[in-house]
Amino acid sequence: MQELTKQQRAVLDVITNYINRNGISPTVSEISEAMGFKSPNSATLHLKALKKKGAIAIRDRTSRSITVIDRENSPLSIPSVNDSNYWFDGVFQHRRYERDVYRSLELAGVIVDVKASRVENKT
Repeated sequence: MQELTKQQRAVLDVITNYINRNGISPTVSEISEAMGFKSPNSATLHLKALKKKGAIAIRDRTSRSITVIDRENSPLSIPSVNDSNYWFDGVFQHRRYERDVYRSLELAGVIVDVKASRVENKT
């Protein structure tokens, strides 16, 4: 991961603290408010820079989808197919399972190209 500026580090800290407190990632507006930015666009620019530097992953067109990437302390953990969260009336919910597998891969720092069903390692 590339070196972060002081402002980018502050935004990353806001995201990390929010996730630790609430269990979900903040919205762009919440980041903007916490940082004292006048416009949510400022937060968006910082998020794009953090994503480019490999500090976070963001799922496109999905609310609250910011994931902090901690390469040193994030072992790859794939959900079990036998987990009751993926079964409804005896039918396996493959899309829910795939979504959670993709999230696990992104947390581990792997780029997932869903449309092409291709997986690349960022490192």
